[in-house]
Amino acid sequence: MMSMVNDMTRKGLIWSACLVLLGAGMLGCDKSAPASEKGVEQGAEASAEAAKENPVEEPAEKQRIVSLGGTVTEIVYALGAGDAVVAVDKSSVYPEATEELRTLDLFRTVSAEAVLSHEPTLVVATDAANPDGAFERIEKAGVKVLRLTADETVDAAKARISKLGEALGKEGAAKELLATLDAELAEAKSVAEACDKPAKALFMYARGRGTTFVAGKDTSASRMIELAGATHVPGNIEGFKPMTAEAVLEANPDTVLMTGSGLKSMGGVEGLRGVKGLSETAAVEEGRVVTMGDLELLGFGPRTGQAAAKLAKKLCLDEAQASNAAE
Repeated sequence: MMSMVNDMTRKGLIWSACLVLLGAGMLGCDKSAPASEKGVEQGAEASAEAAKENPVEEPAEKQRIVSLGGTVTEIVYALGAGDAVVAVDKSSVYPEATEELRTLDLFRTVSAEAVLSHEPTLVVATDAANPDGAFERIEKAGVKVLRLTADETVDAAKARISKLGEALGKEGAAKELLATLDAELAEAKSVAEACDKPAKALFMYARGRGTTFVAGKDTSASRMIELAGATHVPGNIEGFKPMTAEAVLEANPDTVLMTGSGLKSMGGVEGLRGVKGLSETAAVEEGRVVTMGDLELLGFGPRTGQAAAKLAKKLCLDEAQASNAAE
């Protein structure tokens, strides 16, 4: 009996040792892991190594984004994260996919309650958005808020693209977007340098005859004109100032630059011919009125380089063509 017990004990110890060895991932005894299991383990290890070498960006689609401001909204879409957007403000007019999502008031009058009603996981805006208290309430509700610079410069445009790329897990797309922007800006510079007669351009902001302003120094309009290699006038004022006949005549532009919606609100080029002061300039007399989309021209977003390259051609008078007229 004792011999039988000892024999069973020895066998039990042997199987226990085998189980320990198998549990440690070692092969032994008279049991082997099936070849299919080995293949699965090896495949998993290879996949893990590949993931380390080629990290996959976390899709923005997992987020619910509320975007406040036309420029930031355009960047979100340009980065390929448009499917994650659940609501935008009324200034977000590009791309067309935003039309059905424009349920929020302008970014200058943000309502925390209206934003939170869309159950966002991320709210993006610039520091020009107001009021600050609304963003504080959104953050207290546990929603992440990303505020970006509202500066209207090329460097600021690049910073917005980079930071949004990081926030949305779209770093690769951001790098491609920045490379395209640089290439288009280089094209604009090349066109400008080849131009023998750059225009002397005045930017006119209009929302009907009762609301007209001219752009002075250090404005989005003046910087775009300069990027295009043209001369910006008038150069003796800062910011946007109400347009007067005297100021326009003193500036004496040979080209007027406007947004398409602004020109439409004035009744087209014919409407400009009825504006005192402006009607007496060579620009209006000869129909040299150039138009571009609001965000494309003034937004300093992902299309800034494209806009500068296009504008450089339109504001070069030695290459003036019919396309220089209002579109």
